[in-house]
Amino acid sequence: MKNLKGYILTREHNEYDQYGGYFVAWFSKMPTESQIVDALKQDGETIVPKELVEHILSGGGRQTVENYWWHLKPVKDFSIDAARNENKS
Repeated sequence: MKNLKGYILTREHNEYDQYGGYFVAWFSKMPTESQIVDALKQDGETIVPKELVEHILSGGGRQTVENYWWHLKPVKDFSIDAARNENKS
């Protein structure tokens, strides 16, 4: 069993939260500003303001009435084997 610790970046949409968070990126340690910019560009963003990157690095979340937003959350002791077994049930 391999346990992972790191950070997960997810994106959410303003559609009554019916879809939950979408996986964007995994980081083995706290990401840098440039890593966040790269992840957002791979997620389809063409312009990534510095203020948005700073907001995400502080945890992210919805700021006003934007239609989508990101969360950066620490993940502690996530087991790949446990996740596989959970998906089988």
